[in-house]
Amino acid sequence: MAGTQSLSSLLQQTTLDDHEEILKAANSALKKSKTDLQAEHARVVAFLKLDRWDDAFRAFSDAGDALKKQARVEWAYTLYKTERFAEAQKFAGEAKAQDYSLAHVEAQAAYRAENFARAVELYGKLSAQGQEDEENDLRINSGATDAQLFWARQNGLVRKPKPGREDLEQFETAFNAACGYLGRGELKQAQLLLQRATSLCNAADELSEKEKKQELIPIQLQRILVLHRLSKLEEAERLCSEIDLTETSDLTKHIAQATKLAISNGSANPYLSQRFLSSSATTSAKPCWYQKAALQRNEVTLDLQANKLRPTSQAVDGHTSDLDNEYQKVWLGVAKATAQLKSQSSFEATEALANALRQRPNDLGTLLTLVQLYLKNGNTNAAAAALESVSSTLDKSSAASDVAIWNNPAFIATTVAVYAQQNRPSKGREALTNSASYWQSKSANIQTNLLKAAGAALTESTNLVDSEKAHKIFNLVHAQDTSDLAAIAGIVTSSEKGSNDADMVDRLPSVEQLTTDVNVSTLEEAGVAKLKPRAQAAGAGTKRAADTQPKPSKAKRVRKSRLPKDYDPEKKPDPERWLPMKDRSYWRPKGKKKKAAGHAATQGGMASEDNRPGTPIQQQNKGGAAASKSQKKKGKGK
Repeated sequence: MAGTQSLSSLLQQTTLDDHEEILKAANSALKKSKTDLQAEHARVVAFLKLDRWDDAFRAFSDAGDALKKQARVEWAYTLYKTERFAEAQKFAGEAKAQDYSLAHVEAQAAYRAENFARAVELYGKLSAQGQEDEENDLRINSGATDAQLFWARQNGLVRKPKPGREDLEQFETAFNAACGYLGRGELKQAQLLLQRATSLCNAADELSEKEKKQELIPIQLQRILVLHRLSKLEEAERLCSEIDLTETSDLTKHIAQATKLAISNGSANPYLSQRFLSSSATTSAKPCWYQKAALQRNEVTLDLQANKLRPTSQAVDGHTSDLDNEYQKVWLGVAKATAQLKSQSSFEATEALANALRQRPNDLGTLLTLVQLYLKNGNTNAAAAALESVSSTLDKSSAASDVAIWNNPAFIATTVAVYAQQNRPSKGREALTNSASYWQSKSANIQTNLLKAAGAALTESTNLVDSEKAHKIFNLVHAQDTSDLAAIAGIVTSSEKGSNDADMVDRLPSVEQLTTDVNVSTLEEAGVAKLKPRAQAAGAGTKRAADTQPKPSKAKRVRKSRLPKDYDPEKKPDPERWLPMKDRSYWRPKGKKKKAAGHAATQGGMASEDNRPGTPIQQQNKGGAAASKSQKKKGKGK
């Protein structure tokens, strides 16, 4: 009892900064009475104030359930700080008399456990209670949750799709808004907000220079990512060289090393790149799912480039065992199929993948790799046949996993692209429509991009039924995100004349707004763009078109035995030597005198001195020929 009174008096006399003294007093009180619940509570609070999270967890474990019931907020916060996020969320959510502090801990634990739907719900309730002293913190946490929802493709749960004026006054809220735009793929808006966050962070008076450097690192990394996607590599490299990673976490260092490799043009040696990235790898950090997925892709890609095929296949199996993201599963399946080919030739790889696909028709990674090889070799018909074969096989199956693969966005996108190359838009529209019907029945994790593509394809049809289907699809997308301009435009396009949806035209940007960045003079100087020829129809050959400019032919080497004796290589041969003499340009007909002289000298003509002056004409013996013949006959008779 004396220990309790001394501890109580100490707590009344001390200030909030005397945590070490409180811890000493609590330990001395527990030495006298191990069941002193107040001393245990004070010791746990002191551990939390001193950032000794593991010691606080051990103290709760040793004290038992009595202390956990008395110090519910402290126990939930201890679970959160020791990265036991699911347990912290469960304990805080199951508390019967949940207070404001427990709701805070549950919301933050749900955020770190990537249960963003629950986190945004809790932050909405906390904001509605109107705590003025925590309004700023709640705005920052809510903005971070909305950004995560954009990255998780759950846009319909976002409470604030676009930032307000108050979000541009602090670097934390501006950074969260930029991450939201980046998750939606709006790079220019993200770039502007990241620049705003950088300037606000540099101008923050409440932060020291060391704190500013630490806060600027994630902002700079996001800026580098945006610049890389905008193909501004020189500016990204300059910004990457300015980052100081001396006092950052292991995860931030690893992400920064991966970013440097991504934007570097001189990393041609895959072995050095693989060693460089693996040197900064860490297993203690717990990144978000999309960060983890990107790091896994980096690891597998560098292993493939370094020809580490067997480790790549083993790493893929380890990654896919605890993975819930379908996109990442497909990507890793493609990487595993590529690693199993073992640098085979194109024909051997195609045959191996085709045989593997017959055995495992639900292996989407193998299918996409095979289709990619077919398209690389120009065999579009074989690619379409492979997709249709797998589609027919999965269509007959009633398993939920097979139906999910058949409606996977990667499978549908590849099918539509192959049909587009074959100039078969109706087949692509059919695939999109069937997949849209499947995703419309899903209440969560709706693939909005696929639905928008299906709706756009249906609006091209002149059939009234297709227009109604498109209208229904765009309404579903608009319900998920009311600020989606593509969904609004689709609703207006697919609406009937005179319907109430025509009023939504006012929400679309005007032509003047869409053409503010268009330079007309530059377009006129560039001229008219030449369209590429459309893909050949299905079944047509893939013959290469003839070159517009013939290549110069090489001079043939002629053997000396085939050359004439008086051949002179310096003298050019007559280009008309193959033409008849009368067709040559230098031929001239004979004159009249030469024609007359020619007629006089013909056989059988009268010979005279005038005809051939200077040439003696011998007198021929008439009948000479007959005499000679008779002599020959007489000779024979002898």
